[in-house]
Amino acid sequence: MALYVSDDVAGTYAADSLLGSYLFAERVLDFGETPGTYELSFDWKCSGYAQGSSLYGGVAVFLLDADVAETTEFPTYMNEGLTVGALLNDWTHVTVQLTEVSGYKKLQFFTWGYSFPEARAVPAAVDNIHIYTAGCVTPTMTFEPGAQTVVITHDGPADGTYFLEYRISGTSTMMDTTFMGSSITLENLQMNTAYIAWIAQICGTDTSAVSTGSTFSTTCGTAVVTNSFPWTETFTSYPSC
Repeated sequence: MALYVSDDVAGTYAADSLLGSYLFAERVLDFGETPGTYELSFDWKCSGYAQGSSLYGGVAVFLLDADVAETTEFPTYMNEGLTVGALLNDWTHVTVQLTEVSGYKKLQFFTWGYSFPEARAVPAAVDNIHIYTAGCVTPTMTFEPGAQTVVITHDGPADGTYFLEYRISGTSTMMDTTFMGSSITLENLQMNTAYIAWIAQICGTDTSAVSTGSTFSTTCGTAVVTNSFPWTETFTSYPSC
């Protein structure tokens, strides 16, 4: 039900910059023969080290086939994780949707650290782990971006209500909105810019797990040069286009 990892924060310990230091905590669960959609929830906090979009220490969560061989090395399946956390100084509640799951699965929490001073080993705590049958399902999104707009369509119920969060990739300022229906158009976006978006369904007093982040990029705009001599255009409003 809970996990706590600690060390003396570089007092007598120093991880190798290539090998790192790893800890795996896992449990095998039987989801039965019929595929179902579930919601995994837990609370966690952890240290770590992040630089831009790269994580050099933190905690990752996986749901694997039960017969995946045990390892003492950095996971080859790192990009298949459910979610990753680092630099979470306070208890943070997380919900993750597990879609079409059946049979025996291995729920695995993995911590790692490297030789960066802030990430020699990663103190971490995980508590209140629960798995429920999902009564409110997270939709999947598709994107049709323009220069300063994007049409976001999802596969949830057409008469449902949804919560959407988005931000420019590499920044921390989050924007959000609530909408009804199968699609929404975001306007006044920056041209030629990568964004990350998350969505959740609102079902009365219940809310689905928030989706994993999905990326889209706006396109370049169309530059208009006036047809009169002399022709001048600095294109300063069209970055990297």
